[in-house]
Amino acid sequence: VFESDLTNEPAVRERVDRVSLQCAEAISDVIAGDTGLSKDESMLLAVGLGGVSQVVARYWLSSGSSIPRDTAVQLLTSLAWRGIAG
Repeated sequence: VFESDLTNEPAVRERVDRVSLQCAEAISDVIAGDTGLSKDESMLLAVGLGGVSQVVARYWLSSGSSIPRDTAVQLLTSLAWRGIAG
């Protein structure tokens, strides 16, 4: 859906945007709880993590990567949380 013309349809775009926002809010809550950052700071990082995750997922799918999906997820998770934890 993210990479298709379907996102040009207003109803689809609205749903994708809504789900993306809900994911970012959930991630933001975890970041704020773990770091003590403000809601705005946590949301900024959460939106960034969502974007990075989408780009990595698209790359992983299109590249025919030999890296197993679980390993790819773990690598990205480690990168993200080490950076956020400081």
